[in-house]
Amino acid sequence: MALPSVLMGKRELSPRVSGKIRPGIMVLTKAGQANNEAAKLYDEGVAAGLSFEEINERISKGCGAGLLRPINTEYFTVRAADFAIPEIATLILDRFAEVREDGVRRLYRFPVVFGSDEPARIMDFRFQCFTASGLKFWSAESEDGMERVCRMFAPLKLDEKTRRAVRMPSGREVIAREDNAGRCAPPSCPEFQAGQCKMRGRLLFYIPGIAGAGLIEVPTGSKNFGFESEARLKDLLRLAGTLPTLVDGEPVLWLTKRLHRDIPMIDYEKGRTARTDQWIIEIEADIDMSRVRAAQSPLRIAAEAQSAVAALAGPGGPKLPAAPAAAAAPPQRAPGTPAPQASGAAHAPAGSSTPKPAPGPAREERTEPRARGGGSPAVKELRRETNELLQALRFDPQRYAAHAASKWGERWSRTEEHLKLAIEELTALEPVLANVRTSLQGLGLEWAAFDRYASSSYSVNWLFGHETLGDVEQELMNAFKDRDNYVAAVTSLVSEAV
Repeated sequence: MALPSVLMGKRELSPRVSGKIRPGIMVLTKAGQANNEAAKLYDEGVAAGLSFEEINERISKGCGAGLLRPINTEYFTVRAADFAIPEIATLILDRFAEVREDGVRRLYRFPVVFGSDEPARIMDFRFQCFTASGLKFWSAESEDGMERVCRMFAPLKLDEKTRRAVRMPSGREVIAREDNAGRCAPPSCPEFQAGQCKMRGRLLFYIPGIAGAGLIEVPTGSKNFGFESEARLKDLLRLAGTLPTLVDGEPVLWLTKRLHRDIPMIDYEKGRTARTDQWIIEIEADIDMSRVRAAQSPLRIAAEAQSAVAALAGPGGPKLPAAPAAAAAPPQRAPGTPAPQASGAAHAPAGSSTPKPAPGPAREERTEPRARGGGSPAVKELRRETNELLQALRFDPQRYAAHAASKWGERWSRTEEHLKLAIEELTALEPVLANVRTSLQGLGLEWAAFDRYASSSYSVNWLFGHETLGDVEQELMNAFKDRDNYVAAVTSLVSEAV
């Protein structure tokens, strides 16, 4: 049986992050408050926006160690020094910070988008033992996923001639801890029992609307947060089938804090249980969950867009503009991406500004006999249902009309057979298209820009081909391994095309 929780083990490598939002702050201990020099260094560091690690390092060098302690707060802490691009901290505060009773602008809640539907890729929890020289031991998941193991860096190898450490091209080798057969067993671990090894974790996410921010983390040592968040993520997956991002254009998932009272805490020194109040981070859905579930079904939308009605009706509809020049461009590939198979010339992309015209001018329709059943109630109902699907999928109805006309003929919207085929096709596209949009949101790529890239890189038919959409979905999932380079490559290709 595999480990029951992501908190019980983790893969060896942790994903890189470009920023950190802290769940609390660090303050001076009583001894630190009595030290004038420590108090001065603390105030200067806070005013300068330094990270608490930097503030602690300055105080430790000038006044001694152990003069700062972490405390939990009602709000999150966002500091410029915690981001690779310092301006991101200001951008987050400008967009999501609030001013409450104390009159100070702080970050109390903010939206998040997860780059995966796997809790193990969202929550990075492990036991870690640090010493003055750095990380000494840490836990990981065994290769078969059956147990938690203890890791350490291999001892440095010395060159017999120079007596200097041998340089390894891939960095220090990781091995199983030598004195305990590589087993991670906290109840019998001397470091854990002495409080030197602790469970440390982080939640990994993107913030919608913060372009270029990359993966962001909230570090925490709270097991309460870990288990509760894992349960919430699994509940969302059971309900919606995927972790939702946007519904009706608004973020769904937010990080916030809630005060939990009388949390049981073990006093190991006195050997008894105490109770305390604690602010705990929570993942909350800022929407009625029935709407999240309903959002997975395209048939939920009842209103009809006027442009879709005109495109589906055929005669009298708006005249379609010429196809974009980019559609005929030779395929270009982003660095490191495989050349996928197109799903057929009968498909056309949706989402760009200039759609491909449907064959057959409207004036010819007036001289031809009306298709059998073209105005029947059944056809009208099928048109309405098709239109609802187009709206739910956010497809340009004119572009889909061009695709459908090239596939089934220019009178496709007048026959029950072809309208049913269109409904079947659109319904099949919905799940994989939702995954593509989620990945683009997580990567920070605009839909319009990616549509231009995919139209030239795959084919003009990429969006309406189920097989091609699957290839796109796989490409985007792989892109999270090297997000910055992928986004830069796509942006460059789009810019060159323009």
